[in-house]
Amino acid sequence: MGADFQFCKRNYEHSLYSLLFVIVYVISEVICLSYSNVFKARESEKREEERKVFKLISFEFKMHIKYN
Repeated sequence: MGADFQFCKRNYEHSLYSLLFVIVYVISEVICLSYSNVFKARESEKREEERKVFKLISFEFKMHIKYN
């Protein structure tokens, strides 16, 4: 009876450690994914700003050529 109890206790502890590992892993994945999405959003905003600047510069260049 005592050996069965020890076996169950070890199994229970092993299951708890496995569950804890899974929870920590999932939380870390969520954090990494959210950070990645924030980074992608910032990069997208940066590219949009670069496009606007490029369009403005090309427009000014065309006007300069047209009127000079």
